Amino acid sequence: MIEDRHVPVFILNNPLRRLTESPEKFARTYVSPGMVVADVGCGAGYYTLPLAKVVGPQGLVFAVDSDEAAVRVLRERAEKEGLKNVKAYVSPAEKLDFIPSASVDFVLSKDLLCCTVKHKEVVRELARIVKPGGTIYISVRSFPFSKDPRDVKKSEWRELLSQFEVLRSKQGVTSSWALLRPRSI
Repeated sequence: MIEDRHVPVFILNNPLRRLTESPEKFARTYVSPGMVVADVGCGAGYYTLPLAKVVGPQGLVFAVDSDEAAVRVLRERAEKEGLKNVKAYVSPAEKLDFIPSASVDFVLSKDLLCCTVKHKEVVRELARIVKPGGTIYISVRSFPFSKDPRDVKKSEWRELLSQFEVLRSKQGVTSSWALLRPRSI
């Protein structure tokens, strides 16, 4: 059985990452005060904490990762910053039973799918928890010649996106992202 890939906390929280990725700008772009957000594959909270600050005390952020050490660091950081609106869970991304169906305004899955082999199961759970009219942001890193089954190939990426209304997307050589909305029935 292939295990989930876990990126070490010191890499996830490396200050140099801010040169190319601003979690604060991302949070201000996609969420607003009072929203319910799920950061699935949250790691040590690089995006979780900025999301929690934007949604504010009337909002809520579910933070989920299968890496117990990363979630422990996230909980410590949230407590240190006085963020009481973060609920952190250690769980695989395909088992989000603690998040009610159709309860989340915005779901973030940043570079998570390429850390598991259960791509379809994870996407199914993300679709289950998002509210009608809510949005899902999914990104993946891709390695064109990789044979690792955790990697999301371009054809699989297109198939996963076909289940949704694609609001925006970008596909590059080594990474892709999409902002999605569940299709109305």
